[in-house]
Amino acid sequence: MAPAIDPVIGRYVRFEIDGVAHRVYFEEAGPEGGGGIPLVCLHTAGADSRQFRHLLADPAVTERYR
Repeated sequence: MAPAIDPVIGRYVRFEIDGVAHRVYFEEAGPEGGGGIPLVCLHTAGADSRQFRHLLADPAVTERYR
């Protein structure tokens, strides 16, 4: 069996709020071409995005949501 890579992409977005620069990291997966309904998953303090990795790799979720 050939190895498979999950179709998850990590990115940073930079923006300003009241003159203060911010940089936020997010991970994204979903339909080809970037479509799909945005689905936001926020972790609690002391956790990280790994707790949602199974959702980002699940075709039943990513065929409709990004």
